[in-house]
Amino acid sequence: ANSDLCLPLEEKKLVCPCKVAETECLVTDFDKDGEPSGFSTQCVTEGTACPCGKNTVSCPDPNDALGKICVPSFQHKRCPAPCAAEALLAGNQTCVLINLDDKGNFKSETIKCIGANETCGIGDGMKRCPSGAAVTQDTSCVNMYAATTKTRRLSTTQSAQRETCNAIITMSSLRSDAKSKAETVRVKMNSVL
Repeated sequence: ANSDLCLPLEEKKLVCPCKVAETECLVTDFDKDGEPSGFSTQCVTEGTACPCGKNTVSCPDPNDALGKICVPSFQHKRCPAPCAAEALLAGNQTCVLINLDDKGNFKSETIKCIGANETCGIGDGMKRCPSGAAVTQDTSCVNMYAATTKTRRLSTTQSAQRETCNAIITMSSLRSDAKSKAETVRVKMNSVL
């Protein structure tokens, strides 16, 4: 996303598959039960919205005119509703509730905009750390950034500006059930970041 990265040539296609005037889209396909069934990278002309995968519902992103939020069509009766920039500037906050099953596997996620004086709550199988971070119950609460305040290190800024980062993680082998565990892995990785 408009930044330079030095890579060996053999890794360039994996990390930077698109041309300069194209946007990289990470597309997830789902099966009829809402489980991830495939992942692909598609390149679209810059300024064009990324497509959604198979068995998904395409929802508008209130903070990106060209963006879409793609959710599995299974059991989604309505689109996620994160706060728009105006709501964030007014003090509201986006609440993300993640629910895990009894074995710690991803079950569901709810995204909604709540008022400045409302509390987001905590999802099933999650806990709240003293820093305010919501993590999986099997994650230790560690103040690894030596934060002296009670705000989460990934908390929202008051500017209503979207902040993103990219992480490159090299995996040497994958389990046979890797696709079906993708959301569980995402939640567990976010818990330790």
